[in-house]
Amino acid sequence: MPRGKVTMKNDYYAILKLNRNKIRCMKTNEIKAEIKKAYRCLAMRWHPDKNPDNQEEATIRFQEISNAYEVLVDDKKRQIYNIDSCDTSSDRWYHMPMKCEKCEKILPDLVAFLQHGMYYKHPQKQR
Repeated sequence: MPRGKVTMKNDYYAILKLNRNKIRCMKTNEIKAEIKKAYRCLAMRWHPDKNPDNQEEATIRFQEISNAYEVLVDDKKRQIYNIDSCDTSSDRWYHMPMKCEKCEKILPDLVAFLQHGMYYKHPQKQR
């Protein structure tokens, strides 16, 4: 598994054409189904037997796709990959929780509740 900066060459989510943040918001069985669906589609497209005129590139791509699937479909391997593959060149730290829209919507209310206790009333919801 790659360590450090993620590039297109070793970004398993990009290889399988999956949105990393969307995957984060799904349940485990939904994640596996989405990964399996993406794998099957790309494996059929890049299988060496389906590409007789471009067999060398197809073999390389098929191996990349198979490696990505093997890591991402296994929960423990995916968790390790997510932690090890954070992109430190930007503000995107993928191994941190709370990287989905649902979480970002409730986070301000949660923080305010924790700061003010159960007597906190949201300023926009006081009507």
